[in-house]
Amino acid sequence: MATTTMTLRMDTDVKRNAENLCKEMGMTLSTAFNIFAKAMIRKRGIPFAVTGSPSLYL
Repeated sequence: MATTTMTLRMDTDVKRNAENLCKEMGMTLSTAFNIFAKAMIRKRGIPFAVTGSPSLYL
């Protein structure tokens, strides 16, 4: 399997917290993103509901 490098931007605290959670689960953040990408491909969309807070629109 060929691999590629991807660059993305996120809040430093979000990254740190996500890395810590992944570590607790025995994986890297890179592995978690690969799981997410594969789930997107399988579902042909975001693999969870994406909704907005009604209070944002009042």
